[in-house]
Amino acid sequence: MSEAAQATANVIECRQAGRTFMVRKQALSRKLPLRAVQDIDLDLHRGEVLAIVGESGCGKSTLAKLMLGVLPLSTGTIRFEGQTISTIDRKTLGRQIQPVFQDPYTSLNPRKTLAQIIGLPLQVHDIGAAAARRARVLELMSLCGLGKHLYHAYPSQLSGGQRQRVAIARALAADPKVIICDEPTSALDVSVQAQILNLLETLKVELDLTYVLISHNLAVVEHISDRVAVMYLGRIVELGMTVRVFQAPQHPYTRALLDSDLRPEPGRRLERAVLEGAFPDPLNPPSGCAFHTRCPEARAECKLQRPSMRESNGGRVECLLRGG
Repeated sequence: MSEAAQATANVIECRQAGRTFMVRKQALSRKLPLRAVQDIDLDLHRGEVLAIVGESGCGKSTLAKLMLGVLPLSTGTIRFEGQTISTIDRKTLGRQIQPVFQDPYTSLNPRKTLAQIIGLPLQVHDIGAAAARRARVLELMSLCGLGKHLYHAYPSQLSGGQRQRVAIARALAADPKVIICDEPTSALDVSVQAQILNLLETLKVELDLTYVLISHNLAVVEHISDRVAVMYLGRIVELGMTVRVFQAPQHPYTRALLDSDLRPEPGRRLERAVLEGAFPDPLNPPSGCAFHTRCPEARAECKLQRPSMRESNGGRVECLLRGG
């Protein structure tokens, strides 16, 4: 594929993207750099679902905020459709990239009705007159499985699944191209999770959407995503097609994550890759490969040399022991 065609196929492009916070370990102590996201090279292909997985604190949500333009970059660049996002007007970028958050109750204003919540982006972006906005709100409610009788309802009158449908409808109001879903089903009952996932899949096809999905739930990731990026201590350590990553993980950390998934599978062996030790202190990260302190395959060179991304088994992996 030519560079021009590749650029057209990519909605978002991250190049060496990073974000560093200056924080204190204790009150009155000097501030230390916390590199929440480091050297991220990542493309979001038009029309795909890209999942980002990893332990809490690995940088998933920070990366999402960088893509949304909510946080400024410390290093590198992020482009939306070829344009650096820092040069795009905040409202303009907000029309194109929208978030759906983890907890639908705290992300909705309890003093506003559904009509006001879903219609707010139309008001902010000055889309349509009053009658057109009302029609658009009703259309979005129908798309997201919300009955007309809920038009004047408040979030407190809804179930968790209904509230998340409202959040999705609000995200769609300004007709964005990218939806960033940060743990969109983790606060919901299992039966409701499936309904929301099915809704997201249907909307993706009907509205030609592109998703970034942040999730701890590997079953959800395997079900809905096209590609998976695995993060550890602010870095992407493996990237590839979902089927390949789940069937033949290349990075020891990815294998440990998959082995921690306790879904019952007939005939599944009980041998597991055990993660030894605690998650490293991000204010004092290990030398060399950040994962070497917990890796069952670590060698002497892993403690000294930081690996770079390399091709391996049809994907990319940041490991000295893979690819070449």
